[in-house]
Order: sequence, then structure tokens, then C-alpha cells
Amino acid sequence: MTNLLSTISISGKAFVYGTENTRFMVRGIALSATSTLNNNLNIKDILANDHNNLMVNTIIPQLQLLNANCIRVYQVDPNNQHNLSMASLASAGIYVMVGLATSENSIKQMTGEYSQETFNHAARVVDEFQAYDNTFCFSVGNEVEFPGQQASNLNTANPNTLPSQIVLDTVNLELTVAQAMKSFARDIKFHIAANNYRIIPVGAAMQDGPQSSWGSSNPILYQRGLIGTDIIAQYYTAGGETDRMDYIGINSYRYVTGSTPPDSAYLGLGTEVQPLAVPVFLTETGGLGSVARDWKDVNSMYTVSSLYQQLSGQVAFQMLEEGAGYGLYTVGDNNALTTTELGGAADLLQAFSTVSTEPLNPVNSMPVAPTTAPASAGSPPFTITWPTDLLPLKIYSAPNAAITVNNYATCNIQIVQQGVVMGTVSAATDGDNPVSASIQVNSGVAISIQGYVNSNWDAVCGVPASNVVDGITVSNDVDWGTNVQCNLMMTPVASFIQA
Repeated sequence: MTNLLSTISISGKAFVYGTENTRFMVRGIALSATSTLNNNLNIKDILANDHNNLMVNTIIPQLQLLNANCIRVYQVDPNNQHNLSMASLASAGIYVMVGLATSENSIKQMTGEYSQETFNHAARVVDEFQAYDNTFCFSVGNEVEFPGQQASNLNTANPNTLPSQIVLDTVNLELTVAQAMKSFARDIKFHIAANNYRIIPVGAAMQDGPQSSWGSSNPILYQRGLIGTDIIAQYYTAGGETDRMDYIGINSYRYVTGSTPPDSAYLGLGTEVQPLAVPVFLTETGGLGSVARDWKDVNSMYTVSSLYQQLSGQVAFQMLEEGAGYGLYTVGDNNALTTTELGGAADLLQAFSTVSTEPLNPVNSMPVAPTTAPASAGSPPFTITWPTDLLPLKIYSAPNAAITVNNYATCNIQIVQQGVVMGTVSAATDGDNPVSASIQVNSGVAISIQGYVNSNWDAVCGVPASNVVDGITVSNDVDWGTNVQCNLMMTPVASFIQA
């Protein structure tokens, strides 16, 4: 465990350093490298130890130059190790907001589906990152609730449906998704407590779609009835300590250079979050206009009382350019960084440097808000009933069995249980000399083995739950050719079932 930084905890509506009364204000930058624009990096887990050289030599020095004290990463792979990058970040005084969901393992925006696989993946991420003192918080989702987009998707799928029915269907969908999201956060908090991990804040990053924004420019939204994300946030943070989310993040782009006074851009948002009894911060900021971003809104978080009493900083979007113009830098040859035309890196440096020296208001001066659920969702033409209960608690069992997997194939294979990759085995150089690996799995849970062929992970075969016990050896006795779909065969210890 790293011990270079104080852990971050919560006191009322503020983040604080450890058990002190000193407030922690986020000066963050969103970090991902999934675009091939950046020197063909296309990295899904930038914190993995495999990318520590990039972090140490390129990313972290620039974060320090910008006076950032936090990064936000959207997804990580619990099968990777992260101790090197997390230690390097800690040495630089940088905390990490860790995303628990991926595109494959997440609550589905248009159905509210919350699978055991999604929870298992998230629990394994928590198991990995709870060990680091500079893990700032966990996020169970990013803009999962997006009322306008959900309504638009339903309208596209049902073009002959009356707008009033689309609104009703959207509201019902919003309630279903909200219940799943709050249950997801509750389950993660239970997992943290059950394993005696330190208390790490668990919340969500929400789209900035308050009730007041449903204007007449969109006839679907104008039907007065969609639940704004500000009202959903009240539901997320209502109730007892074990059930409610610990913080709310808002992806907000209300300030655009040259179009809005920086001191007033977020005043409405400050009012909207007053009912929330937990810390709130902006998990994405930096609206794009026709000129480079000047980031003058950063100072408002520290100098406008109605903002610094309600908001705990912001995360600039984003470190590396990925095609939409929001990046501060692009990555070139030898991983050298070049500033972008609209990113405004120099102005962000100035803004973060200035506020890093600002005195912080005492935590005990922060207002106190109730923890009750919202009474209504505005003035809809129908009655909205908030879910009174959460979904059944999901439990994750840590791997309790070790199996040996011998891979004779000339392609990589991965071992999957309930949608979670438990481990991988590298390709063999020929069909006669297997590559062996010990994989930790859950006994009594069926295994799916997948082969990486033609740039896809394809299901090949599986091991029935009754055969998954400690000590078995799984081998494939077929000489696989390059890019050929092959069957995996069990050793006599246990028998494969062919898919």
C-alpha cells in the first residue's frame, strides 16, 4: 500500500484530507488514451504497469506542470497490476478517480439491466485499487442517466408513438435505471465494508440535465415530465449511509470561453445541488467554442461563495486529444506532447496554479442538506413514484480454486467466469510445446474459454460448473493453425463440453 499521501474522506458536503478538517478541492484532468490519434497508443488501461514508462516520462511530469492533484480514468482492467503507476502518481501528489464500469460491464442506459457480471468486474477493480492511498473515489457509471438521449432513442425506435407516451416511457426508464445505479453503488459499498477495506467514496458521474433545462426547443422534452438529473441526484443521495451514494459528479460544460461570464456560468448549478447532502464536483468541464479555452471558470470555484460552498472542484476534459477537439495535448513521436489549438493548456496551467495557493474555506462552514428523497420530479402530467426499495444485494466471491491451463494454440486464450476474465494464457510458438499458466477461479462456477482469432474473442468451449474444482488441469490437445477456430479439450481430470 502506498503511504505517501493522506487518504481522502468525507465530512458533510466536503472532501477532506484523512481525518483532518482541511478541505480537498479537486484540480483534476480526465485521462484516457483509447484513440489511435495519439501515436497509435489506443490504451484501454493507462494505469497498468505495462504503461508505467509512459506515465512516468510523459503524463505525470505534465500533470505536475499543470498543478493537477487528481486524474479521472474511465476504466481499468483488474487483471493487470497497477502498483507502479499508482506509486508514481502518489509520489507526484496525484489522486485517482477510478471508473468501475466498462462498455461491456455496465448498467445499460436503455434497459437498466444490472448484471452479476457487471458487479463482479467492479468488485475486482475495487479489490485492486483499495490498496492505494491515492485512490480518491470510485464511480459506478458515466452519464448512464441521460434523459434527453433516452427520450430521443425511444422516439427513434417508436416513431409513431405520441410524444406524451414517449415521455411516460422515458420516465419509467429513468426510474428503472436510477434504481439500478443506486443499487450498484450500495453493493460496492457493502463489498468495501465486508472486506474491511478503508472507506473510499462511491458515487457516479452524471450528465448535466437539470429539470429546468427542458425547454421548448425540443418538443419531446417540452412535454414537462422527464426527470432532470438534478432530481435523480437527490434520489441517489437520499437515505441512510449504507444505501446512498457518497458523492455526485456532474459532467458540465456551461462555461464556454467568450460566451458566458465565468463567475456566473455555474451559479444555476450551485443552486441545483443545494439539496444534496454529499460532496459534489464537476467530473468533466471545458466547453468548446471558436477560440481556445481560457479556463477562467476555475477561479470561480474558489472565489464565488455560492459555488465553493456547494462544489468541490472540477476535472478538465481532457488530457489527450481523441478526435472531438477537447484534448489539451496530442502525443507524437517518442511520446512527446504537443498542445492543441483549442485545448487551452497554458491557461489551465495558470488557472490551476493560481487556485492551488488560494486559502480553502473551513469545512465546518459548509451548509448541511437533508437526506430525504425528492418529493416530486417537477410538475409532470402524471404521478411519479420513486422506488422504495433497492434491488437484491449482489455478492462477489473471491477466487478460491487454482487451475492449470495448458495452451497449445498459436493464439492467446482467456478464461472467463460470469463475464469476468479470470486470466489469460499466451499463444504457443507451435502446436507441440504448450504455454502453461496457473489461473485463480471460483470453484463450482462454469468456465468459458475464448480464443483471440481475427481480432475478436470468440467463445470456443466451456467447463461445466460441476467440474470446476481446485487442482484441475485444462489442456487443448489439437494443433491449432493461425487464425483457425479450434476446440479446447479437457484433460482426463475433467471433461470439456464442446460449445
